[in-house]
Order: sequence, then structure tokens, then C-alpha cells
Amino acid sequence: MTSHADPVYHCTMITFRQARPEDCEAIAGHVLQLARHIGVSFTPKVTADELRRHGFGENPLLFLWVAQSEEAIMGSAVANLMYSTWRGEPGIYIIDLFVDPQSRGLRIGEKLLRDLARQAWAKGARYIRLDVDNNNHGAARFYERAGFHAHLDDRYFALDEPAMKSFISDS
Repeated sequence: MTSHADPVYHCTMITFRQARPEDCEAIAGHVLQLARHIGVSFTPKVTADELRRHGFGENPLLFLWVAQSEEAIMGSAVANLMYSTWRGEPGIYIIDLFVDPQSRGLRIGEKLLRDLARQAWAKGARYIRLDVDNNNHGAARFYERAGFHAHLDDRYFALDEPAMKSFISDS
């Protein structure tokens, strides 16, 4: 979603940048670690190939952003653009934000989120939306410290693949 001229941000031996296709294995691994961390009862289906397919090419659906030390990718963020008719403007939806446990406390998550927000702002986004799992109290505190506030008047609904298939086939 960004060109080669886009900025790269540095912070004490950590580089914050748009992901490259070869980073997708690490990002997919972070999604699996996040699921284990919050204790979901299923395994996320994302693969590195799916991230490459949806994050790169002519019309990518995803923003993929990483924090990288000289040795490894320490954190990643996955997001996409969205639009709110109520706000009358585009925004960004943070799908996943993950920092390796041994790298926490270095403000990497905040810097990843901030740099991703800068990129989204450059693309026209004027708000950020995200969901936090009910059991992920640490993430809720993190977002509250960053200035986010909970919208308790909204509820999350989903129509998963089998139900969606049934829904679209009914007349």
C-alpha cells in the first residue's frame, strides 16, 4: 500500500516499516501466538500465502507493518481501510497487533500502531477502530493508555462461512 518513497522509522536499533512479502511467515506466526496468548478455542486460519495474496499486488486489502531488530521481526500489525457513513470519512481497522513477549515494555506496540496510523492518515483515514477480546485485559489497558475509548453501545456480529453460504443461497 506504500511506495518505495514512503518513510521508514527508526528507534534504537528497531526499524518500523511496511512489511515485505518475505515477512508474511513471521506475521502469520504472530497471529497464531496472539490467539494462544488470549486463549481462543480455535486456530486462526491465516497463512503467509494468504497475507501475501491480500497484502501485496495491484489492489492490496491489507496494511502489513513490522518492527524489526537486526536479528528478527519483533512485532507486527495487520489492518485495512474502512469507511464510516456515520462519520462520513474513511478510517483504519486494526485487525491484529502483536509484539513478541520478550520484546514487550519497549513501546514497540505503540510505535507500530503510531507508524501504521501515519500511513493510514496519508491514505485519508481519519479514525482508528479495533476490537479487543474480552479476555485480553492487557490489550484493553494498552489501548486506553494510548487514548482509545471503548464503545459499549456497539455489539459485534458475524456471519461465518457456512452461515454466509446458506444466507446467500436462500431466496
